[in-house]
Amino acid sequence: MFEHISFTIQRIRFLAEQPLLVPEYKGSMIRGALGHALKKVSCALKRFTCPECPIREKCAYSVCFETPIPKSSEIMKKYPKAPHPYILEPPLEARDRYETGEIFECNLTLVGRAKEFLSHFIYALNVMAEEGFGRGRGKSKLVWLDYLSADNKWVPLYSSETNEFVGEPYSFTMKDILNKKSTLLINKQIEIQYLTPTRIVIDGNLHDTGEISYIFPGLLRRLTLLQYFFCGGHLEKEVAPLLESARTLQSLSSTFQWQDWVRYSSRQDRKVIMGGFVGSVLYEHIPPEVLEILCWGEWLHIGKGTVFGLGKYNLIPVN
Repeated sequence: MFEHISFTIQRIRFLAEQPLLVPEYKGSMIRGALGHALKKVSCALKRFTCPECPIREKCAYSVCFETPIPKSSEIMKKYPKAPHPYILEPPLEARDRYETGEIFECNLTLVGRAKEFLSHFIYALNVMAEEGFGRGRGKSKLVWLDYLSADNKWVPLYSSETNEFVGEPYSFTMKDILNKKSTLLINKQIEIQYLTPTRIVIDGNLHDTGEISYIFPGLLRRLTLLQYFFCGGHLEKEVAPLLESARTLQSLSSTFQWQDWVRYSSRQDRKVIMGGFVGSVLYEHIPPEVLEILCWGEWLHIGKGTVFGLGKYNLIPVN
């Protein structure tokens, strides 16, 4: 299942040329600065708004940040937007200041055909660094990009000194997911560790724990839509047995706490509270078909706010 999904993971490195004053949770700030820069470098028909633009399905900013439903879509025709095909993972450290000469890092995941816009993203990252970001718009320099390889190592991808690609990003596919699943199945117990606030909405309400039975329906939907809109248009439909298998799982133990963080929304011109749960839950004998889906989510996150880096979890084997 989901054999059509592919994605790349890039690590971005900025060199601070002025002090960078950033919030404790940095995902929203990075997204805002990058989105502004990407629109600046991508927009070819500035007299149009994104929904009216005749080339909106070919534009890096429109596809990734506005993500309109294509006219040819067989699903979600009444919805204004599809899931965004990228994830920004900010540094998890709580520090709010980077001094001149220090490195500021974040990760960028591009799903399916969004990978075609990598050069646009690099151009936008250069503009983002030059214009400055964070409080006071501290300026920096994009110095390097690496990509994550199949053996979980960072490999050089782009150098700002030569302004050239020095490698080709590795595309993660079903093969990598099956390898990870095989590794985890050796262990009887697996812990799910939620590293960033995770926002799971059930019946219109935010849920405060991350048991598999609660996160699984939303994860299946997210993967189905990413595959349909960005990875070849294949729609997975036989999900009822998976949902039933996940619904009956019982955890051995869990510990969760609620974590609020505040971001500024330029569109709403106000501060927005984006809380979610963090913590961990332990399981024994997760069915292989369920574990496979969870392996996708480990890379592609779950819940609301994934573009900010929310909903990040790790699957940890317990000996």
